Amino acid sequence: MSDEAIYVPITVSQKFFSLSWQTLYRAVARDEIRIHKRAGKSFLKVSEVCDWIEGREPSDD
Repeated sequence: MSDEAIYVPITVSQKFFSLSWQTLYRAVARDEIRIHKRAGKSFLKVSEVCDWIEGREPSDD
């Protein structure tokens, strides 16, 4: 598997993570995860959200 980070658009986050966008934005507001913006779109880094769900400190991959 590639070592590249995987990002998903926040618009599909509910399907991908089974979490509402409101839950994710609250986590962003608490600095628990970050939104990455590029070309006018918002993305979530899959590894950061997985770490947050599992209660781990974010990994630097």
